[in-house]
Amino acid sequence: MRKPSLLSLLSALLFVMGCGPVESGAPDSSPDGVDDGIEACTDGETAPAGDGCNTCTCMGGVWACTLMGCQATCPAPAAADPGVSCPAVIAYGKDPASGLCCMYSDPCHVPAGWTQYYSEQECEGACSVGDRMAAPDGCNSCSCTDGGWACTEMACPPPPGSCASDADCFVSGCSGQICASEDVATTCEWLDEYACYKAPTTSCGCQDGFCGWARTPELDMCLNQACSPGDVKPAGDGCNTCSCSPNGVWNCTKMACSMCPAPLPSTTGCPDVLVFARDPQTQLCCEYPDPCSPPIGWDVFYTLDECAGVTNSCIPGANRPAPDGCNTCSCDSAGNWACTEMACVGSCASDADCFTTGCSGQLCAAQDIMTTCEWREEYACYGSPYTSCGCVDGLCGWAQTADLERCLGSIAPPPIP
Repeated sequence: MRKPSLLSLLSALLFVMGCGPVESGAPDSSPDGVDDGIEACTDGETAPAGDGCNTCTCMGGVWACTLMGCQATCPAPAAADPGVSCPAVIAYGKDPASGLCCMYSDPCHVPAGWTQYYSEQECEGACSVGDRMAAPDGCNSCSCTDGGWACTEMACPPPPGSCASDADCFVSGCSGQICASEDVATTCEWLDEYACYKAPTTSCGCQDGFCGWARTPELDMCLNQACSPGDVKPAGDGCNTCSCSPNGVWNCTKMACSMCPAPLPSTTGCPDVLVFARDPQTQLCCEYPDPCSPPIGWDVFYTLDECAGVTNSCIPGANRPAPDGCNTCSCDSAGNWACTEMACVGSCASDADCFTTGCSGQLCAAQDIMTTCEWREEYACYGSPYTSCGCVDGLCGWAQTADLERCLGSIAPPPIP
């Protein structure tokens, strides 16, 4: 059975619109054997429409097809080159045709030709923190915040009038930031991006019947580079840093960024929570499936922003175990993580070598440890049924369990002064 041709589908569309059936003619009888696109069908016959979700039925000798909108689906991962070492980090790819964002296990499995991102937020919003661009209204500017575009909302003057050619347009505004066909009064507040509105970055001219700045790659690049002298931000590659020069342009270090090493073998009792670890040598941030899998000696964080040094923010009163397995972190009134710094001591060969110690029974160690007797609510979580004291990777410590996480998370935050 042959699938409906384009002519058949058009006939079906006319039929659905009330134009009546359109005869598709007899089956192809071309002497050269080439299908001329004319296909006959038998009433009641059905066939897939070819788009993956609609169905066609033969009615009155022509195909009539359902016209549902087909939802795009993520393709299977691309075959990775066995000779290429791929970083062990989740990647997101955007389909250039449909705009669909799909998640893959690493960058090497993203389909060829798709733009790659390292967070779903970036893939959906298609911008990185610090990016800037001109707003569509021609007078406001937009910057990327939390993965999405946020634009200034100054009242824009009404369109100053239409234009027939570039000769009708000239530069206006106190800072020369507007292209119009008549003088436009503005405030004299200076914004860094105003320096981009001039040759050779762009030109003032007639765009679609109205005066405006030509959207050029140079203009977009300049707007993305505009900054305030002294500003600092991560370069986005995990190891380099950008600082704003005195002339308002981003300058970034260009160190070669190393690949993320493979996770260490997982251990029992490790909490099932995604973490980010920072290489103490290169400052590269890598994603790992749990706190036990990053390389030894790397600092461990619970968000990419914390790892990259963008923020250490949290909700005041929140609690979580420290990555070392024996200390506890709590969020202070200023919204920053603060962790206890008790010495984690005591090697062990088995759980029998470990016991509970400390004035409040908050430590698991292989020897008695003297502590202050200050009581903290989270100490109630260190014991049965939430966790157990035992030997983990040769050191005594509390088992990092989901029950322990829930207990620490349920502690009421202290009042904020």
